[in-house]
Amino acid sequence: MIGHASTRVMALCAALSSATSVNAQILPREPINTSPTIYAGAPPANFRVASTTPVSANLAWDVTPGAMTYTLMRTVGVGQQWTTLTPTPLPAATLNYTDAGGIDYRTTYTYRLQVNYTGSPPGYTDLSVPLAKPVNPSGVKATQSGEGVVQLSWNAVSGAPAYTVFGPGITGGAVTVTRNSASAGGLPLGTHNWTVASVYQPGNITTPAAEFPAASATVEKWAGSYRVYLIGFTNQSATTDEPKDADGVGDEIFPMVYWQRFTDPATPRLSDQNWARGSVHGDNGKNARSRVRAGSGQPTGGILSNDIVPGGFIGANYGSSSSTMTATSTSMKGNVAATTFPITVWEGQLVRNNDVLILYPSLWEGDEHPEIYRAVYEQGIAGRTADAINLPNIRTALDQNGISELTGALAFQTPSRGVNFPADRPIGFQAVPGRVGGSDAGFFDRMIVLSMRKIEEELAKPPKYTGLPAGTIGLSFFEPGRIWEAPDAYNFSGRYVLYLVVERR
Repeated sequence: MIGHASTRVMALCAALSSATSVNAQILPREPINTSPTIYAGAPPANFRVASTTPVSANLAWDVTPGAMTYTLMRTVGVGQQWTTLTPTPLPAATLNYTDAGGIDYRTTYTYRLQVNYTGSPPGYTDLSVPLAKPVNPSGVKATQSGEGVVQLSWNAVSGAPAYTVFGPGITGGAVTVTRNSASAGGLPLGTHNWTVASVYQPGNITTPAAEFPAASATVEKWAGSYRVYLIGFTNQSATTDEPKDADGVGDEIFPMVYWQRFTDPATPRLSDQNWARGSVHGDNGKNARSRVRAGSGQPTGGILSNDIVPGGFIGANYGSSSSTMTATSTSMKGNVAATTFPITVWEGQLVRNNDVLILYPSLWEGDEHPEIYRAVYEQGIAGRTADAINLPNIRTALDQNGISELTGALAFQTPSRGVNFPADRPIGFQAVPGRVGGSDAGFFDRMIVLSMRKIEEELAKPPKYTGLPAGTIGLSFFEPGRIWEAPDAYNFSGRYVLYLVVERR
């Protein structure tokens, strides 16, 4: 009995196994979709970038119908963790948000704006946001403003809260400022370089250092003491003089230099002015006139062609093989004090980029009648030159290297008819259009433009004249000869060179 029961059980199991195999063969073969269904509401309206800076993003959106609140999130890439920027959702009336939470332009961020509804699922929109790159300043300049001091400046950058300046003369090598200027001090002479970067906060965010704009300045000695003086003159051709018995043999010559000092060429003003006048040099033996004896005319003097005054201030063969060394004595008739060479014209301090010195040298042939030309010249020069610093040729000269020599305005013009009487007159008359017809004679200002920079550049050059120091200026005064024709003929002749020296004290 037991054996029969066991046999029946085994048969039943085999039948069930066979039935299961048949059922498995008739199941459907299509894969079953196990992804969850996500129910989302309407997305927020017009989610967009309003503006960015290198360290912030300003996001905006429009009113979304039915919205109760908004939640804003940020991530740095696909599969990265989301950071909720608004743990407390924004009210429905809020339609913008600025993220300045430690982000910067070196990363592109994705923002998700989720709109929350009542009774229905929220909706959202994702937005990729690259931030603006930092903008560095333009127009970076470095200008020396004092002894060992350089002023740095640049154009302000909209939206940049601060700037960092790197370079010498700055404590620690770098300084951050909120204005668009900075100073570097204690600088040695020589060329120095600086860079400037816009800095954005938080995080001190800048462009790479290789993109920082740069400026350089050569630091030079800022102020110095100088002297300008006359050392003498040479006569290559004497003037057509008055009869010898009128004022002695040959020419009687005296120098004059009017000078002006202007300050601050950017907004110039006349600081001071004055005259430097020398005594008359020539024949001091006629009619007890007060003159310094000079020239080879006779025992009592008188300047003739090829004379050098004072004798010996330059070599005997200077300028002409026929140059003659002549004695110059300081003895004068009477007890009048002599002013002979060297004659100090100006002495004082000049500040680089601030002071401009303009000299007006002239040489005069003295005939004891100053009222005709000399008085007119002396009385009119201050008014005529008050605005000299603003003349185009002066402004151009200030940018030129070394000492500049210029021709200025017409100082005066002679009467329309010939001169038939003695008069103190300047050497260097030129023909100018006549007031009656033909040519009149006129004298034009001669100008020398000096500044500290120009003087230092000149002193660094080799001397121009043999036997004379660097900084010597040889100013030629020349008259071509006959200007009028008969019956008003007058021969304005003469060729002189006046020598000035500019030296460092």
